[in-house]
Amino acid sequence: MREQNIRRIKFCIVTLLYTSLTIADLALTYSVTPCLTMEANPLVVVFGLGWGTLIGVNVVMFVPVVMAAYYAFVKYCCGRSQLACNGFMQYCSMLYYNRTDKFSWVMYKMSYSLPTNRAPLLALSCFLFVVIFIAVRLVAVFGWITIIVAGVHPGNWHLPEYHSSVLYWVISAHLPVNPFALVIAFTFLFANFYWHLNEYRLNKKMESEMTKIEGI
Repeated sequence: MREQNIRRIKFCIVTLLYTSLTIADLALTYSVTPCLTMEANPLVVVFGLGWGTLIGVNVVMFVPVVMAAYYAFVKYCCGRSQLACNGFMQYCSMLYYNRTDKFSWVMYKMSYSLPTNRAPLLALSCFLFVVIFIAVRLVAVFGWITIIVAGVHPGNWHLPEYHSSVLYWVISAHLPVNPFALVIAFTFLFANFYWHLNEYRLNKKMESEMTKIEGI
């Protein structure tokens, strides 16, 4: 029961965080560039759509994000049953394929086919989906804040002198790829490792508790 309550609290925190960042992103966007001339969203840049579509898409995307968060943080529990394994890599193999092969075999197998146990893969995908969306929102909010601090006006944001005064643009200029792409890639790798490590620790905890119960 305690574990279930903790998972529900995490779900509420994640949902509140995503909601807050979404509202902040839209509010800051309107504050900095009400005419959307500085907006980098492809819906605006490529398709020339306006505020109605931008707000509508954010409202629509809220539903799958919350659903994914609910499954990842509350609904999923299959991988948290006690799995007999020796070490982290063996746990990952047991988690997806019910066998103790090497971790490299698991990665190779998953590169071209779905695992035997698909619930952990769905939970991981939901977790990554939510975390990446939050990370992207954080970058967007950070970018708008640095533009506000630098006092850039929508009418002259393209001038060279402003490019050295906005921290976000300075950082972007020194990166080999788009900052959003870099954040997505880093978040994917880090969150992927974190999720598996957290599940492994939960499994070891349950294994330890079961050992104590059996010893009584």
